[in-house]
Amino acid sequence: MFSRRQVFATAGAATSALFTSRVYADECTVFSSERQKNVTPDQAIQMLKDGNERFLAGKSIHCDLREQMRQSAGGQSPFAAVVACI
Repeated sequence: MFSRRQVFATAGAATSALFTSRVYADECTVFSSERQKNVTPDQAIQMLKDGNERFLAGKSIHCDLREQMRQSAGGQSPFAAVVACI
């Protein structure tokens, strides 16, 4: 028999896992020109900030890079370009 606390903890963990997998799936989706057009500047900045937070936390996203390469072979439509200098 499960306690009420265990049921809620399990449900919370499952919901978190589903949300996390959905976010990561979106992160692995190649940016088509249509998808790029729908990203606002504020969304692009937030995506970069979110990625930096994941990097700092050591939470890598493991995407299928070969599939991304295949999908973007006809052209690329990035949502941002980062220019840096050392």
